[in-house]
Amino acid sequence: MKILVINCGSSSLKYQLFDMDNESVLAKGLVERIGIDGSQIKHTKTGMDAVVTQTPIPDHKVAIKLVLDALTDKSHGVLASLDELSAVGHRVVHGGEDFASSVKLDDTPEPEVPSAQPEVPSAQPEVPSAPEGEALRIEEERSGATPDRDWQTPYLQYLRQGELPLDQAEARRVARLAKSFVLLGDEEELYHRSPSGILQRCI
Repeated sequence: MKILVINCGSSSLKYQLFDMDNESVLAKGLVERIGIDGSQIKHTKTGMDAVVTQTPIPDHKVAIKLVLDALTDKSHGVLASLDELSAVGHRVVHGGEDFASSVKLDDTPEPEVPSAQPEVPSAQPEVPSAPEGEALRIEEERSGATPDRDWQTPYLQYLRQGELPLDQAEARRVARLAKSFVLLGDEEELYHRSPSGILQRCI
């Protein structure tokens, strides 16, 4: 039984194909910079070198197609056809009390799913408003932040490991302002989403 597991972010898509008969990974990959210039897919068949293809990827629909094409490619694919797939799995950030474990989705309507949506934080909420941005500047001045301070560290720790500063006020501030940042690329560099929707690499 072969199962494709995917994990979609706002601008990336990670995937792995498992053979559950022996619990092995047949292939894995990463589609990154979806909807952004320089988008690409990196596909790795187990036992072979990674194949990187740079191509425009305007949305997640195109990203999924690229993944399926890679999995069925004659040279570096692992499936003769998509009929070999037994199931596709995707994680849900928060399923509420009714979805605490894996659930099989078929043609049967799932009325409980929409009711859990209010519990799910947006992957990319709106960026802080102008007053909030000004408040951030004032808060940093009050906290004694200096130009040589590595200001990215608390945001990277929160977005990568879910770790917040020990100080409760600082922890609330980081969690609130981290909503306007996103990690991109294999090295998970920090980018800020501007009010116009443009991603700006933080330096």
